[in-house]
Amino acid sequence: MATNWTKRGFIIVTSAILTAANNEAKTIQAYLENAEDQALTFSVPLSPTGNDPQTHSSTNTALTEAMATAWSDFYQGGLPSARIWIMDAFTDELLDTNTNDTLGQVFTWQDALDSANLQVIEAEII
Repeated sequence: MATNWTKRGFIIVTSAILTAANNEAKTIQAYLENAEDQALTFSVPLSPTGNDPQTHSSTNTALTEAMATAWSDFYQGGLPSARIWIMDAFTDELLDTNTNDTLGQVFTWQDALDSANLQVIEAEII
């Protein structure tokens, strides 16, 4: 069965551009049904130590070809401090990035975090 969701994207933004990134996400990811969901596009908190304070936010999402192109165009031009990695959804081959990572390699979420020198801030379990 064919699918339009042929790409995967990892995008990391600084806290300083989080609002602008979420606003852009609302236009690119118009398939979301309500604004509340759209506001949570960059909802994974990150920092260099994995502890507060949060310095970055990220998303890890499936993409159509058109969405991958739109994300890539926007972040390469509109918000150059954002880091983006676009992979083939089936092989994890890195197809596009605005980082120094090598195209053509298998690329994972952990690779993106390592490349950005960031860690996920885990929620405290009470």
